[in-house]
Amino acid sequence: MSSITNVEESYKIEPLQGSANYRTWKFSMRMVLQARDLWSVVSGEEVKPEAEKPEAEKPLVAKFSM
Repeated sequence: MSSITNVEESYKIEPLQGSANYRTWKFSMRMVLQARDLWSVVSGEEVKPEAEKPEAEKPLVAKFSM
């Protein structure tokens, strides 16, 4: 069995073995992700934030002081 460990909680989930235990595995994974407040990321409800442009792609702005 694999285990997902957290300082506060640990969850033991039977590894996926194809269609033999898919329904149980799917239910267990969903419960763990919901308990950790991560289900919205997996389900697509939470949108991936846009990545910042690397320094090379950012527009150059000159700063002048007088």
